[in-house]
Amino acid sequence: MLPAVFLETRQLSYQPAGQLHPIVSRISLQLHAGERVALIGTSGCGKSTLLKLILALQPASEGEVWCQGELIRPASVRALRGYRQQVQYIAQDPANTLDPRRSVADTLAEPLRQLTGSKPNNLQLEQALEHVRLDRRLLSQRCASLSGGQAQRVAIARAIALQPRFLLADEPVSGLDLPLRQQISQLLADLADRHDMGLLVVSHDLSSVAALCQRVLVMHNGEIVEDAPTQQLLRHPQHPASQQLLNAIPRLPPLVNQQ
Repeated sequence: MLPAVFLETRQLSYQPAGQLHPIVSRISLQLHAGERVALIGTSGCGKSTLLKLILALQPASEGEVWCQGELIRPASVRALRGYRQQVQYIAQDPANTLDPRRSVADTLAEPLRQLTGSKPNNLQLEQALEHVRLDRRLLSQRCASLSGGQAQRVAIARAIALQPRFLLADEPVSGLDLPLRQQISQLLADLADRHDMGLLVVSHDLSSVAALCQRVLVMHNGEIVEDAPTQQLLRHPQHPASQQLLNAIPRLPPLVNQQ
């Protein structure tokens, strides 16, 4: 039996003024507490726009976003404070969202101050680093001194410092080499499982989310065209867009017989 629905979209659409076709077209989906879901599709299919609509960063042309039975609409920072505490976001290339001049401690403390109205203590900041397997001594360092992997983990720590119920991540491992990509993916899976936190990962690359996510949503031309458990989709993709994404996964060439 699935846990309770945490996030839900109902007939969600977005069509800019003057544009003939919607970027997002009548999407209804349910995201459950504690599950790990991938939203995949080729570039330009509407994934990032859908994420902005769910995050209430952009008003929908039609439809609604609900979180735990509450209607969510774009509003002031104060009005959305509760939603932002429950639903956090990791931007594409999250390391680039860090201010290189600020210390790691200030970086982690900023969302806590803005959304809770209180000054975090060192124990909270240390725990945020521990969750992403970084040494607490990094708190005094400036972000400019971090390695790529450390910066990626600090960006994740900033998002989870608020102990959100759901985490939305837009291409969180893009641009990383394979070993680091695997480390970050495993870290996200561990965090979701350990804290019963829902996870929605947006990607154009099925191979990068196949091991991380239990369920896959395939987006094509602004619509969700397939919604299936990951292993089922890998074995028997139903929609041509899903088949195309599966065929794009790199495979080793056959060994050449050198006898």
